[in-house]
Amino acid sequence: MPKSPASPALRGLFCLLCLCLCLLLPGCAGQNTQRTGTIQDLAAFPASPDETVYIAVTGGSRDFNDDLASLMMGSLQSELGLIPADTPSEASLLVDVTVRDVYVAAIGGTRINAGRALANTAMATTLGLAIGSIAGDREGALIGAGIGAAVGIGVTAADADKEYLWQLDAEVSMRRHGEQASPQPYSTTAGGIGMERQDAEFALKNQLSEDVVRSLRGS
Repeated sequence: MPKSPASPALRGLFCLLCLCLCLLLPGCAGQNTQRTGTIQDLAAFPASPDETVYIAVTGGSRDFNDDLASLMMGSLQSELGLIPADTPSEASLLVDVTVRDVYVAAIGGTRINAGRALANTAMATTLGLAIGSIAGDREGALIGAGIGAAVGIGVTAADADKEYLWQLDAEVSMRRHGEQASPQPYSTTAGGIGMERQDAEFALKNQLSEDVVRSLRGS
């Protein structure tokens, strides 16, 4: 039977469509893939239901601090039944968070060493452009462990094909009224393909809130 003259063209079109799907699907999947992981967790500090709690967050921008405090309070209310206090003096339980840094810790699976990078002017400039572009403004929490401050903020966009690993470093203190504060070092990460600062902050805040809940649950 003679072949239809349209068959090669149709087969070519079909192959082209399959190729496009193969290229697009992994990219789409990658954009939606996010992961978080706590590096340095918090010690257990069991709380009782109906205890009053006051949360103070410092170190970041005003919006960052307020958003994190609100998220933590909502989690403690819904998960543990704790009651918000308007002032520290009205609280039986005090939670203090000091944000030390929010920064890009790795790009494409390669860790960034701020000290070594800044020793090389060309490398520092490259990192400044890569990190500054996705970091947004510098108000409040630091960016890139000092890299952004040294080389300035770039204007390019995050590479959609690379994974960015963001890290939050903080100190967290949980104590009862009248007790001495004993801050604990805390670090957690959030990563994803083409992840920019806004998405990273959302994931990092969520992870910190979950870890504070876990600590006050006593687990």
